[in-house]
Amino acid sequence: MESPRPMRNYFWRFVVAEVRKIYDFGFPQVASLAMFLAIYLFVIQLYYVESVAEHWSIPNAYYAVPLLFYVTWGRTILLFLFLVAFSVYCVTVESQYGMIRVLCAQPLARWQYVVGKYAAIQCHVILLTATYVLCLFIWATLQLGLRGFTFDQGLSLFGLFTRVLIYSLGVSSISISVALLRRTMISALVTAAFAFFALALLTMYRSLEFGRYYIVRYYFSAMENLPFPFKADFPMYPFNLFCVVTLVTCLIFFLPPLLYFHFRDITE
Repeated sequence: MESPRPMRNYFWRFVVAEVRKIYDFGFPQVASLAMFLAIYLFVIQLYYVESVAEHWSIPNAYYAVPLLFYVTWGRTILLFLFLVAFSVYCVTVESQYGMIRVLCAQPLARWQYVVGKYAAIQCHVILLTATYVLCLFIWATLQLGLRGFTFDQGLSLFGLFTRVLIYSLGVSSISISVALLRRTMISALVTAAFAFFALALLTMYRSLEFGRYYIVRYYFSAMENLPFPFKADFPMYPFNLFCVVTLVTCLIFFLPPLLYFHFRDITE
C-alpha cells in the first residue's frame, strides 16, 4: 500500500499533467483568440453601426466596459455554453476513450482524481476568464481611452471582474460535477446543458426568495452610474452573499459525483 506522502506528491504531478494535457488540446488558445476578435465585432456593432456614442455620454473606458460586458455576457449565451462544453469535454474525454482505467490504476485515490480534475480545469477557466475581461478592457481603452479614469472607477471595474470570475468558476464547477455522473461525452453535455438552463429558468421567477441571489443570475454587475438605460438590470447584490450562494451551490453539486465516483465500477 502506498504511503500518504507519495500519493500526495503524485496528486500534484497529476494536476500539472492535466493542466498541460488540456493546454495541448488547443481549446484555450483558440477560445482566447476567438474572444478577442468577437468582442471587436461587438465594438463595431455598438460604435459604428448603432452609434451609441451619439446617444449616450461615454467619456472613457470605465463606461464602455460595462456596455461591452452587457452585450457580450448578458445578451448572449455563447460564453456560458463554451464553459459548459469545455468542462464536460475535459472530464469525459478519458472515459470516452478508455484512458480512465489507466489513470485510476496509478497511486492516486479516487477522490484525488476527482479533485485533480476540478483543479486542472478551473486553472484554465481562470485564464479564460482573465482573457475575457482583459479583452473587454483593451477594446474599451482603444475605443475611448482612459482620460478622466479614477482610482474608484478602477476598484469598481475590479469588483465587476471578480464577480465574473467567481461566476465562471461556478458554472464550470457545476458542469464538471454533472459530467462526472455520466459515462459518455454526449450524455454529459446534454445533462450539463439541461442543468444550466433549468437553474436559469428557476431564477426567472422573482417571487422565489432564493432566486433573487442565485448563482445563475448573471446580472451581478458592480458598476454604478451606467451611461445607458440598462442599469435597472444590474442590481447590486452584496458581494459576500454572492460568494456564499455560489460556494453553497457548487458544494451541493460536488458531493453527489464525489460519492458516485468512489463506488463507481471503472470498466470502460
